[in-house]
Amino acid sequence: MVDSQQSKTTFFKNPDHGECLKYCLLAKLACLIVQVASINILPTHNADAFVPPNFLQNQTTINGIVNTTLVGFSRWDSLHFLHIAKRGYSHESQIAFFPLYPAVVRALKYALFPWAESSHDGLFIIAGVIANLFLFSASSILLYELTHIMFRNKSMALESVKYFCFNPASIFMTACYSESLFQFLTLSGLLAIEFGRLSVASTFLALSSLTRANGIISLGFVAYWHVTTISILSARVLRSARLVEQFGIFLTHALMILIPFIMFQSYSYYILCIDPNLPDRLQFCSTALSIPYTFIQRKYWSIGFLKYYQLKQIPNFILALPMMLICSWIVMKYFQANGKQFFKLILNFQSRRRGPFLWNNGHCLPFIVHLAFLTFVSIFYMHVQVITRFVLSSTPVVYWAIASAPNSKKYYFKVYSALYFVLGTILHSAFYPWT
Repeated sequence: MVDSQQSKTTFFKNPDHGECLKYCLLAKLACLIVQVASINILPTHNADAFVPPNFLQNQTTINGIVNTTLVGFSRWDSLHFLHIAKRGYSHESQIAFFPLYPAVVRALKYALFPWAESSHDGLFIIAGVIANLFLFSASSILLYELTHIMFRNKSMALESVKYFCFNPASIFMTACYSESLFQFLTLSGLLAIEFGRLSVASTFLALSSLTRANGIISLGFVAYWHVTTISILSARVLRSARLVEQFGIFLTHALMILIPFIMFQSYSYYILCIDPNLPDRLQFCSTALSIPYTFIQRKYWSIGFLKYYQLKQIPNFILALPMMLICSWIVMKYFQANGKQFFKLILNFQSRRRGPFLWNNGHCLPFIVHLAFLTFVSIFYMHVQVITRFVLSSTPVVYWAIASAPNSKKYYFKVYSALYFVLGTILHSAFYPWT
């Protein structure tokens, strides 16, 4: 835990924050230029994907400008988010897309352009891109602060931000996807935990669980903090009433994080099973303890254990391979470096050191466990190519690992990032299957 008052004093006076914003703006400008070139040079691929009716078809000046400058940021999942922002949940499959990012886009659109009719699809795209620019920039500063607190190393903090700004999933943090919002909320929650502000952290993480389903996994960080606190209290042989009080506080924070997820699943259940306008009642509705999100994922995207392991998906496994290898390397290297004191790190909070790099920093253990879980789920349950944006928007560990790595490994990561930054932006913007 850090001194929050001292951190507040330096937070707004740190010249490195200007460097963070500079790298962010350079990265976003590069992404915009590549995207504009892609949509104006390459033919748009006829993708088998959802496209809202009459999307950008109204002949308005704004839609015309967006069609030649920003339309590449409204492909694939972006179209679902933009449709929800404009019209709400009108398709069963869209229950897989959580509501906070569409709500942010909708609110920003009407705040910036209150005079405009809803027929201007281009304004929703503009609002989505502006929101992500702000959120991504704010996330770079949050990442800098969190890294500095974790490692007491300013140069590593700034280097981590550089890798973040030009990361291999950059197109998804610029386009109208929820990754930038999710990363902002997650980093805000993690930073609040380091300050010991658990109620603030739980609020941010609750909002993250309203942004993406994996937001509820971050409950583990709050649980870990409470477990270590209870462990310290137990070691001091304090009264049992104090321990019960601490456990009650944990349950409160856990409910704060879980309730938004539960509320959205309840709303989704109403849409699928209770709405009186439904033509048929789904078999899913008769199943006890069914979660609408998992049902929709199975029905429309065939999500499940090893279901993606098909010969036709080999290209997607190749696409995901670099991030799969990086995540596996990070987890194995950390446990190799800390294997002898692994159980001490788990059971004895006070024995952990804050080293200047990832491998010798005992406080990074919960981050490593979190990364291991994300990697396992990505490889065995999800569309495996999603692992790149899934991991890079959910944890800072990859950026810390590369900043802690020898120069030879940094070089390979830079090549990988540059290739995916450019190629991903080109192909995604032209509606090719880079998802």
